[in-house]
Amino acid sequence: MSGAIALRVPSVSKEPAHGLLARTATRLRLTPATLAADLGLEISALARGEGLDRFATAIGIDAVTLSRSTASRGSRPGQLTLMGETLGRGDLSVSPRRRCPRCLAEDRSAARAGGLAERYAAWHRPWWDATMVLSCPIHRSLLVGACDACGEQVDWRSPSVDVCRCGAPLWLEHDGGSLRCDGDAYLLARLEGGAREAVPLLDALTLARAAAVMGRLGQCGLGFATSRPTVAAADLVGLTADGFHTALTVETSFPSVLDDVVAGAGGDAVGLMASYGWTYRSWLAPPGGDHSGGILRDALLRHAAGRGIIATDELQASENAVTLGEASDMLGMGHERTRRIATRAGLVPTGSRRGVNFAIDRDAAQELARRLGSLVDGRTAAMLLGIGRSQFRSLVAVGFVAPDEEAGRLGSGALYDVERLVAWVASLAVGVPDLSRTPASCLPLPTACRNFSVSLIDVCHAISSGTLTPIGVRGEKGRLTSIVVSCREMKALRDPDPLTVGGVARSLTIHPEAASALVRAGLLGPAGTVTDQGLVDFTSANATPRDLAGEFGTSPRSVVARLRRAEIAPKLSPPAFRQLFYDRTTARAALLVDLPSAGRS
Repeated sequence: MSGAIALRVPSVSKEPAHGLLARTATRLRLTPATLAADLGLEISALARGEGLDRFATAIGIDAVTLSRSTASRGSRPGQLTLMGETLGRGDLSVSPRRRCPRCLAEDRSAARAGGLAERYAAWHRPWWDATMVLSCPIHRSLLVGACDACGEQVDWRSPSVDVCRCGAPLWLEHDGGSLRCDGDAYLLARLEGGAREAVPLLDALTLARAAAVMGRLGQCGLGFATSRPTVAAADLVGLTADGFHTALTVETSFPSVLDDVVAGAGGDAVGLMASYGWTYRSWLAPPGGDHSGGILRDALLRHAAGRGIIATDELQASENAVTLGEASDMLGMGHERTRRIATRAGLVPTGSRRGVNFAIDRDAAQELARRLGSLVDGRTAAMLLGIGRSQFRSLVAVGFVAPDEEAGRLGSGALYDVERLVAWVASLAVGVPDLSRTPASCLPLPTACRNFSVSLIDVCHAISSGTLTPIGVRGEKGRLTSIVVSCREMKALRDPDPLTVGGVARSLTIHPEAASALVRAGLLGPAGTVTDQGLVDFTSANATPRDLAGEFGTSPRSVVARLRRAEIAPKLSPPAFRQLFYDRTTARAALLVDLPSAGRS
């Protein structure tokens, strides 16, 4: 789908991008999955903010406005930010598509009262995707992901936000439920910036950790047990509410809860595990188990010391020290990885055992966090340079970019210093001018490599040896995309012989494995060979989705989706040929029906 969408729906405050896409699709009488494919988007990616600008342009809305209620990349790899709160990738899920049936019913009722169309009035709340929120505090009912009629999980192929694929309504015209949702109400208030009580124990934690602390505090209130109780979702909502109220007055409430736990263990219990059961063994003893950053663990130890379960001086850390869990928070890593790095850095005391608390020097932990915080992984480094991960791996393989030696020594994996990456890019553009715009017949370096089928490695070698000189630098410095090169000089670097597998791949802009398959099949000349006429004949008769996308001004994904709806099957396809090839004449005819103006322009 090219250009702006003509039929639109009015936006709703706090509606995420993928929710607006779903309502727009309903108005266009498409499924959200179909509309996303037509726009060259993926719903799961759009829910993380990827492709937001493209979608905003298509529906004619300000991207900044839409981004306020849509998740985006966080400051660290694997992190997301939603409405000002930090989430992990696992904390946000759009499958299944959860909803509050009563919220959907209210949307329809409001549209009916206002004389608006009910068909696309229901809208998707962003907090329905937050996995730690289990209920709707407004209607005191569980969030559900399955259809009551067919029992299937609701996905993004249904005709609207409030109708299942089977045609059954997903709304519920009843009064609210009876769940105690105080914990989820706290989480929702943080997301939406609503008025709420200050809870020092929880306010400094991420939403996921706050939810975990509330849930475990509530389960702890059930009394002594050797293993953590297994409860249904509806019961967990109520226990999370109990945990919220314990967290509100943790200094007095938590010791009272622990009194009941110890009483349930019996008078003959000896030691922490026997006295506190799973509360200590599975929750507060393991490194990282205490999501409160050590506050609840310290409270339990004080409780145990006060009741003679342990000696008063046992397991006390020095004043300028942190626990392994706190060090893990500083480094932004898992506890096993933190322990491994801290051990190699000499911060873990000799002879320390797992499950037994030990002190780590706070200053040393902070210095380690500062050093590792300036490093990024390969995926992030590739993104910062403006290139793909495979291209980045090639740069590492030939030595243009090297992993940080200290990170390797600490066993932190292959990490890269951002300052060194920026300095290397700057070394490729020494003495070239800053450009206010890209001159004619010039392109950014990665784009030029792709368009002229020249490897990034070859171009970097050419620049380093003086064979090729960049025209200038434009845009954000430190990225390879900021380096502008001449198309004429790039063309001179290209392999002039097209009658090889590599030459065929470059000529047709396809993968070398696909080119090799074409040669083996005898589609470019006699079997196992390539001829000029065979190459011309094949190009005239066949086209890849990328070829057709360039001709019709859309994306390859959209081309495939449109041809599939038109029941046009590929002429050649994986696994035999690795890529899709369509009969050019047939495919063009089908796309001209769907995109007539683009095909004739």
